[in-house]
Amino acid sequence: MHTLPCPSCGAPLKFEVGLSFFATCEYCHTQSRRTDKGLEQLGVISEVMEDGSPLQLGATGQFEGSSFTLVGRLQYLYERGFWNEWYLAFADGTASWLGEAQGYYMMMQWSNESVSSQFSQLKPGKQLSLKLPQPSAFTVVDRKQARVVSGEGELPLPIREGYDAEVVDLNDSKGKCATIDFSESPPLVFVGRYCSFEELKWNGLRQIEGWLP
Repeated sequence: MHTLPCPSCGAPLKFEVGLSFFATCEYCHTQSRRTDKGLEQLGVISEVMEDGSPLQLGATGQFEGSSFTLVGRLQYLYERGFWNEWYLAFADGTASWLGEAQGYYMMMQWSNESVSSQFSQLKPGKQLSLKLPQPSAFTVVDRKQARVVSGEGELPLPIREGYDAEVVDLNDSKGKCATIDFSESPPLVFVGRYCSFEELKWNGLRQIEGWLP
């Protein structure tokens, strides 16, 4: 782990993942980029919106026997509310993404899968074959126009407020899930599986009155 002083206020900014080049200060909300010469100040980011999630930066958990820590978050706004994409660091130095939306949790990793379909073509119910390690048939379950509204912690990419994202969610019959992000060209594809809150064996969660997993 590397710790560098925030170029705006001097507070420590932690980098636990080797591929994390961006971090947002929890005190002054300044976003900075890590370079060979230190930290470059990029600008001030809005605070994340209250969404009732029990997760928070620094919370720890386990996935398939490996320990992880939540180190970053992107927050998206869409017509039905907010959802979070948490960036997490595993104890072995690798990283992954945990999607959190309406009580569902999806452990996802970036894939070099290529998709030729357009966002407008991928309507709910449409079938799509993804190669993954092995070919698998997925079904589109949702597609949405979203916008990145905030973020926090360390991330492998910069936080761009007001950044529009067209997103398609898919699953298969075996508990796997996939997300296609059309905000980039070619589209970014993330694959993984659904997991329950209890399965992740959390520690260090926010205390929210009346909240039950």
